Amino acid sequence: MSTGQDTAIGNGTVVTDRGVQAEVLTADGVHLRYIDQGAGRPVVFVHGWLSCAEHWRPVAAPIAGMARAVTYDQRGHGASDGTEHGWTVHRLARDLDELLAALAISGAVLVGHSHGMLSDLGLPGAFRRVPG
Repeated sequence: MSTGQDTAIGNGTVVTDRGVQAEVLTADGVHLRYIDQGAGRPVVFVHGWLSCAEHWRPVAAPIAGMARAVTYDQRGHGASDGTEHGWTVHRLARDLDELLAALAISGAVLVGHSHGMLSDLGLPGAFRRVPG
């Protein structure tokens, strides 16, 4: 919950005590709401089925003190657009890919819960082998 210190900066973007809250538009016309806070290596949190970005608040807030923490509402969840299309693992992964591109994020640590991990797994090139 915000402390009332919100500042609108245009195009639906709001700066809150929790970071920047805004939306990206997917290629198939769905607005996805995200919260971007902190700085450093990005950590992107993907919620599970019937949840939303708020699910990650207790984890993302402390991480934002050490890294860039990004949470978002998947299509049809939270403050993102509801839609009757795009309910495949591949489309949800593409949504995540489009969010990362819009925010110029590469080399992120992806954290997924339940159904959210399916989006992570479907993201092309999301994983690399770590020696050791």
